[in-house]
Amino acid sequence: MTKISDLNIISFPDVIGVVQSVSPTMSIRRRNANEMIPKRDITLADDSKKTFVVSLWNDLATGKGQELLDMADNHPVIAIKS
Repeated sequence: MTKISDLNIISFPDVIGVVQSVSPTMSIRRRNANEMIPKRDITLADDSKKTFVVSLWNDLATGKGQELLDMADNHPVIAIKS
């Protein structure tokens, strides 16, 4: 498995990690429209204990993101496919 620190910063890899924290939902205004979009940040740790942030947008932020927030204290392992 490739370590997060070894990845190209522009790549969109599939990731697996242990949930360290889940932020509350934020509202972000789109640049080209007067529309607010929900966003939630998930901090994960890989097997080398390096942490990284994955942002969830729209329905993922409010649906699955809320589920992760509810179980974050149990530090679940999650996989995300890009």
